[in-house]
Amino acid sequence: MAAPIGRRSEEDLPPSTTRTLSAEALAAFSALEVTRPDVLRATPAYRALEHFGLALRPDFDGDLHWKSASTSVIDTFWSHSWHGGSRKKILTLLVLYNGRAAIAWGFLTVFISALLFAFGILPGFKRNEELLRTSSWCLPCGCFFALAALITSRPRQKRQSILSLAGLLKNSEKMLVLWDQTWSQRLWCLFELAAFLKSRSSQSKKLTIQPTFSGPCSLCAFITMFAAALPFTAVPMENQVRLWVVYPLFTVCGSITGYVAILAFRGYFRSIGILEDQLRSISFDHTRSHCCDVGHSDHGRTIMCDREVVTACVSSWFGSLEAFERCCQGEVLEALVCDLRYSVFTRSWTICIASPVLWASLDLAATWVAIGVWSKAIAWLLDDFSCWLLLNPLFVDYVVFLSRRYSKEAKPFRRELLLNLQVMLMSMPLLGLIVGFYLILFLWKLPPEIQSVIFAGFLLLLTTCSFLIKALWPQPPPSRACGVSEGHSL
Repeated sequence: MAAPIGRRSEEDLPPSTTRTLSAEALAAFSALEVTRPDVLRATPAYRALEHFGLALRPDFDGDLHWKSASTSVIDTFWSHSWHGGSRKKILTLLVLYNGRAAIAWGFLTVFISALLFAFGILPGFKRNEELLRTSSWCLPCGCFFALAALITSRPRQKRQSILSLAGLLKNSEKMLVLWDQTWSQRLWCLFELAAFLKSRSSQSKKLTIQPTFSGPCSLCAFITMFAAALPFTAVPMENQVRLWVVYPLFTVCGSITGYVAILAFRGYFRSIGILEDQLRSISFDHTRSHCCDVGHSDHGRTIMCDREVVTACVSSWFGSLEAFERCCQGEVLEALVCDLRYSVFTRSWTICIASPVLWASLDLAATWVAIGVWSKAIAWLLDDFSCWLLLNPLFVDYVVFLSRRYSKEAKPFRRELLLNLQVMLMSMPLLGLIVGFYLILFLWKLPPEIQSVIFAGFLLLLTTCSFLIKALWPQPPPSRACGVSEGHSL
């Protein structure tokens, strides 16, 4: 995965560079070509994200040229505003590029931990009078290694890179916009979007807009699943204790972290509403640039206005600034906003962030395997595979629906807190129905295998009903106009 690196925003340009962005810059931009072949450079995504995204922090001023190498094509061009929150932006990129690999490392660690415990290499913990030792390794080790895997310029060259910016975008397969509320307010960000749209035919515009709120949402959801699963591996396992301690602890831990997750989900959908409003009213007249912010003066010297060059270039590409603005307000808005609302928190995303639920079950399954009770081990695995693949996607989908439905911010702040609580309470009936059905099966004292099969069938019935409701519910279909694609979190 390649991405351009080392180009900072317009405020980083030395005065000599800014003053020369005139006829030479307009000619270079309009040509959509790089000024020299050696300017076309890129770096692997992991290089840009080293040291928790050091290269993307606005206060970093080191030389990043050595991290890049010459290339013939850039896989993904990252467009972002240096005036937005860097932590959310970095976390979103870490989840986007490292998320699936982190979950894979977590699963590998969990399976190794379960095998080591089953063969008596790892010690156990006394949680039950019936069992000599129980496993509590899989869930914490899996989450630790998953999170650990998740986190893992020269003046003349800079001038040539700026002049070649349009050419860099033309030689990029895809463009990733890390959107926050400041992105559409920056002159150079809109220029990057215009250059990418101009350099691509209608069938090859692989544009992804990823709100920077999606990274915190994914992390909050993952931590919620971990907190909800933790009581199953950290408290005693006697039947009475399991009934009167584990499930209340599950409810408390899940409610606390779930409240934070709902807060993040509602913030995400609120940011999509802001994105839609900004795209509908996008205008070069309302953008800001460093040269205008400082009054076109640098230590007493007059500097050229970047806006004149950029607007002239975009006008030459699209015929007028209004034509570009109509493009953003039409095809880009239509293709992106609906997908960002309905196609980001998908079933595959839910299965990934719900991995701690399965990891907790492997702890319990390994415990029963270690003492040779295979029937209970199989029953636990059946139950938790059902929860992982059926219950969690169903419940998270419902929570996401409620968060999208009630995403509008409430004022004053206490009403906002109450609205988060309302969304959480509205999600409880579905969870109560499922937990109640499971408790009924538990109290009937059916054989473990029969109980697991009945529970899986009940979840499958609810999932089928959910699909039918979605099919009948009036919902705007995801758009794929112009090959524009939605962002994905994990």
